[in-house]
Amino acid sequence: MKTTDYIPIPCTEYSRYELAVMHRQTLRLVWTDNDILRCELVTALDLLTWDSEEFLICLNFADEKTQIRLDKIKRIQLA
Repeated sequence: MKTTDYIPIPCTEYSRYELAVMHRQTLRLVWTDNDILRCELVTALDLLTWDSEEFLICLNFADEKTQIRLDKIKRIQLA
């Protein structure tokens, strides 16, 4: 029984996030957050799996740690 609405992302996309974390890359991400479209520069720090959902842990423009659910990310671009 599924307890979340998380939609797994393709392995190739996940690998991009792994590389970004390994190199602490700055990314321009577009994602949805409570039905609000957001676009920010972030620094990739880590990946986390919790309750069958996958998240990118990153630093935002204000140097605050934030987590973004991977299936909510609409576009990723190296900055």
